[in-house]
Amino acid sequence: MKTKTTLIITYSLILIAFKQSMAQQVNDVQLYTFAHSLIDNRPPKIATPSDETTILHWIYDISQSSGRTFATTGQFGQLPNHIENLPPNSDLGYDIVPNSWDETMATFANSNLNTVMLTAANFIQYESPSGPDPSDPMGRSIIENTETLFDWTNTEIPNMRYYIYGNWPEMNLQNEYPPTLPLQSEIDNFHDVTIGTSGDFAVWWTDYQDLLMASRPQLNTKLIPAGMVISRILRDLIPNQIPFNELYEDADPHGRANIYFLAGMISYMAMYEENIPAAYMPATIISPVIRNNLEAIRNFAWQELNNFNFPNGDSRVFYNEPLNAQQIETVSNFNIIPNPVENTFSIQTESAGSNDVTIFDVSGSVINTYTNIKKSDAINIEDLKSGLYFLEIKNNKGISTIKLIKK
Repeated sequence: MKTKTTLIITYSLILIAFKQSMAQQVNDVQLYTFAHSLIDNRPPKIATPSDETTILHWIYDISQSSGRTFATTGQFGQLPNHIENLPPNSDLGYDIVPNSWDETMATFANSNLNTVMLTAANFIQYESPSGPDPSDPMGRSIIENTETLFDWTNTEIPNMRYYIYGNWPEMNLQNEYPPTLPLQSEIDNFHDVTIGTSGDFAVWWTDYQDLLMASRPQLNTKLIPAGMVISRILRDLIPNQIPFNELYEDADPHGRANIYFLAGMISYMAMYEENIPAAYMPATIISPVIRNNLEAIRNFAWQELNNFNFPNGDSRVFYNEPLNAQQIETVSNFNIIPNPVENTFSIQTESAGSNDVTIFDVSGSVINTYTNIKKSDAINIEDLKSGLYFLEIKNNKGISTIKLIKK
């Protein structure tokens, strides 16, 4: 039987032969951020050892484990403030994160910046991105202000990467938090709104991206759905396992270190177009629930980003199609049902013969092997941890590799 490594190489070569433009490994991100407190929450209400309530701290921390290069600076405020502060300033600095631009040493145009990220306010989504921005005294729209910022930066440094950071909404609570913790029904509603199960908050961000793609197609602006993916993790993968006040410090809602770690992890994946390293583990300021379930969390988030696409199938997140184990295509007529799997699944195929099935984890290690499996047979995986796995299914018709998600 072929090893998982052999399969990855074989299918990768097939993909390379049929795709004109393959992914280029992103090794270096020199970031300028038009930020506010859902990117950079300082000072937090409860002090932290360093800048753990910023996503930039965690992107850098992960980059050190993966051998990538990351540096950043930026300026703080809402979009109307950023428009009034052009040319921009290198105001944001961090304890351990290198600075990507020192304006006393070089102009913006002569800097090494290669990436720009911005985020809009999280309390204006009752207004269309093309309508007047409620936070702008001059009544300019979010899309207009974004175009102004991106046009300026693109004139100074052409061909940078552009990202919208999709955040999370304010909470609609009966009582002020703090001191009163939200009801479970209010927490559930918050996640539903963030994910898009109810309300217009989630679709607002994709509408925003769509408008930019229409007006500035040459920039090919990407969207990092940090808020949406965090809520899916907290609602679907580790529901109610972390006390609410260890996640959010108020109803705005500014986060604790746990939230900014998850947001930083998701942002790393988007910018470097890869999952975070399997060996990476954040500092113990992060909840043991996250640390103990990190393999499942990181693979769940990675899959969410890979599934976040335009209607035509192009990625809303990635400039290149990530080429790795999670992107292996099915090459034979197999499927598995159900998927995601809670306890058992069966193979769906046109063949009436038997199949040999091998389950691999994301590192390529064999988890289990089953022989002479018919399409009506149930395979039980209730003992597996939640996360992403791969099935190698082999019969006299050929071999296929299929992604499997264990709930």
